[in-house]
Formats: sequence, structure tokens, C-alpha cells
Amino acid sequence: MLRQRLGPPVEPAQLYELTYGMLAQRLLPREPLELELSIIELADGSGSLSMRMRAGSLQLPGGVSHVGGWRAYLKSISRADG
Repeated sequence: MLRQRLGPPVEPAQLYELTYGMLAQRLLPREPLELELSIIELADGSGSLSMRMRAGSLQLPGGVSHVGGWRAYLKSISRADG
């Protein structure tokens, strides 16, 4: 897992190398509806595709950052569901 400061808030991130075919056929169809494909700028100025929260998909102030990121959010809602 990589940590990259992209500006507040800092989120843990994972970096994968995959083909566009794998992205379109395997990864994107399995992503939750709350996430969307976006482009981010890395520290070296290069760009990368990234999954991010859809605007308005969660009613949490500050998104999922205050609970520790996406994985922590998923754990918190699975506990809330019982």
C-alpha cells in the first residue's frame, strides 16, 4: 500500500498496473456504486486513473476521511448492518 500526499486529507492508496481491458471488463463492473473512475495528479506531476467517491454518494461530512478511508467505512457499515 502506498501513501501519497495529494492535499488534505491524506488517504491510503493502492497502486495497480493493469490493462484497459482488465479495467473495463473486470475491475469497474465490480466497483460499488459509490465510487467512480477519475484522474489524479501524482507527486511527480504525472497522471493516474483513480477510483474516488461520487459527489453526493454518501451523506458523511468530509466523505470517508473522518472514519479512516474507504475500507474503514466499509467495515463500519457492515457492523452497523449487524
